[in-house]
Amino acid sequence: MTNPTAALAPLMRTRRETDGAIRDFFVASMPAALMGAWALGRQVVASHAGSDSVAAASIESAIWQLRLLDRLELPSSAGFVQCLLGFALLAPALLVALAVSRGWAELFARTRSHPLDPSWALAAWLFVLLLPAGVPAHWVALGMSFGALFGCHVFGGTGRYLVNPSLLGAVFLIVAYPETLTMRMWIPGTEILPAWQSVAAGGVDSAALSWTDAFLGRHVGAFGTTSAAACLFGALYLFARRSAAWQSGIGATAGLAIASWGFATVPWYWQPVLGSFAFTAAFILTDPTTAARSVPGRWLQAILFGVLTLLIRTLNPDHPEGTLFALLLAVLCTPLLDHIAVRWRIAARQRRHAR
Repeated sequence: MTNPTAALAPLMRTRRETDGAIRDFFVASMPAALMGAWALGRQVVASHAGSDSVAAASIESAIWQLRLLDRLELPSSAGFVQCLLGFALLAPALLVALAVSRGWAELFARTRSHPLDPSWALAAWLFVLLLPAGVPAHWVALGMSFGALFGCHVFGGTGRYLVNPSLLGAVFLIVAYPETLTMRMWIPGTEILPAWQSVAAGGVDSAALSWTDAFLGRHVGAFGTTSAAACLFGALYLFARRSAAWQSGIGATAGLAIASWGFATVPWYWQPVLGSFAFTAAFILTDPTTAARSVPGRWLQAILFGVLTLLIRTLNPDHPEGTLFALLLAVLCTPLLDHIAVRWRIAARQRRHAR
């Protein structure tokens, strides 16, 4: 006999509420995916058109989607064509991640006689949006397997895991294959650096990018992380739908600003628009399963995430991005932060009643 309460998020009373929250995260992350696809397609077209014949041939040989675009004789300068090209680059990795995630979900559902875990597709979707375009398919399968297995199913599925499976899978890939975030991975056949890597190497001026362009997403990055504006829009949607706590987004940005006073070599207002910070703060930090339960705990978790992001970016040159590692550490501290928040409330109540 199956357990009707299996695979429910901890604060959801019914399966319908869990499915609704998952759907909200899909809808909220779609603008970020659209902007990322457009930025990627735009950069591929620009690199191909602006290169010499040898470099252009190298890009074409590495990107079969670009060859298909040329055969269809579509106007490569059109925004919708560039967005289509970006999604064509996204599709192989997404299909692999979806197949792997569904396979693990089916296996554990049948083994435990439980309903199919409802977040298998969302985990694959967010995992792929954290990756650059050139990650090999077998790496995607390996990272998704690690995230689904050790991040989700061994703990009982959605609502019971300690670390978001998408986050854990991406961190595993970066640790196991450090070249995942090297410059050749961002666009196959090119030597283009992402904006955060350029800023880390030579400062804001070296990126040849304005803050507005970085905020809107007119630069190279992982599939879903280029546009902080799209991530902000998605986060506001989640807050309005009450699928995520607004303290997480504000607290993470506050943590960046606080830590920048003593450590940052880059102005603090550049930090949220670089790398995957906006995406992870909007869609991973706010995961109802791993977010802090208490309001003070949410503030502490978010501020800790922001502080750790800036410290890792500034003090560890081997990890100039730093966001994923910072979020992993902050999430693992969640039980401690909730405990501190509860003890503080108890102590405050005792002092109030003692007067």
